[in-house]
Order: sequence, then structure tokens, then C-alpha cells
Amino acid sequence: MTTTDAIEPKIPTLQEVENAAAIIITSADSLTEQVMALEINSEKDYDEVARVKADMLKPLLKKAEDERAMFSTTLRRMATAWDSRFKPGIDKLKGLMVYADQLMIDYTRAQQKKARELQEKLDKEAAEKQKLIDEAGLTSQIPEALPELAPKIEISHKTASGSKVTITTRRDIEIFDESLIPRHYLIPDESRIKKDVLGGIEVPGVKIIYIDGVRQA
Repeated sequence: MTTTDAIEPKIPTLQEVENAAAIIITSADSLTEQVMALEINSEKDYDEVARVKADMLKPLLKKAEDERAMFSTTLRRMATAWDSRFKPGIDKLKGLMVYADQLMIDYTRAQQKKARELQEKLDKEAAEKQKLIDEAGLTSQIPEALPELAPKIEISHKTASGSKVTITTRRDIEIFDESLIPRHYLIPDESRIKKDVLGGIEVPGVKIIYIDGVRQA
């Protein structure tokens, strides 16, 4: 292997992840009673709270986040790589399925259109026949001219292999003009708004607020 060859990262086992997480949880549990018992009534108490946070809580939190990142980042990178390898084939297959579906939909809709047109023709012929009967004064002697019925086009089809294919219709939406959409359907881009407002740009409906926090070096 040369220095330029890619090195496959080691895939952590589920047991390794569970063990690492269990250690963090146990450590956090062991600190809970001590931290919850803290009170500040003097400068000395203040210093003790700061010490516990800096020397015990912060290092444990960093360890937990580092280990989580180590496991999850490795898996995410590998998952992304695996996804990218499968994606072209999956996308192609999805496209082919859409094409096959559209062929069946187009055929069924064409047959339905032919059936409608035939029914309209039969209805018209029956109406014209009835009109002639009425004009000849034979209405009481000849039964009403009822139109023939065009063949019914089934939307379900059983294939030779035994599977059942059904053409369905579902409701969906299409946004044709975003400017007409009421504002309560729009989601504000908070990240962009925050950047602009804190950068000195005035945005109507937004104000700067101040949130207390603790920074410990």
C-alpha cells in the first residue's frame, strides 16, 4: 500500500458504542447528587461551583462529545460513501419504474378516453333514434331508445404472473405563484435573519435580545 492509498476507517461495533455511552451515563449519574447539592451563598461557594463545572463537568462533557463524534462521524462518512455508490443505480431504477408506471397510466387513460367517446357516440345515436320515433308519433308503440353501454375500462389489471396492478388517482398540490401564498405558510430563515440583524441590518419584526450565559476560561 502506498501513502496515497485510502485507508478504510474501522467500523465501530454496536457493543463498543453502547459501552462508551454507558461509561458516560454512569459518570454523569455519579456527579448528579453532588452538583444538585451545590448552593451559592458566598464567594467561596461561587468558586466551588466554578471549580466543579471547570474540573469535573466540562471535561466529562468534552469526552462525551468527542467520543460521540468519533463514532457517529465515522459511520456518517461511511454511510455517505455507501449511499453515493448505490445512488446512481437506485436513481436509474426509480426512473425506469416511473417510466413503466407512466406507460400503464397512459394506456389506461387512453382506453378510458376511447370508452367515453364511444359512449358519447352511442348516447347521441340513441337520442337521434328517439327523436325520430317521437316525430313519427310512435312513442307509445316503440320502447324508448336506450343507448348501448360502452365497454367498462377496468383500472385494476391482473398480470400473467399473478400480480395486481391498479391505476390510482391521488390529490396533491402544485405551487404556481409563491407571491400569492399567505405569510403564515412561509418559514423564516432564522440563520440569515440573525446574521443580518446582528450585522447592523434592520429587519422589520425582528429585534435584538440579550441572553445571560456563563463563559469560563
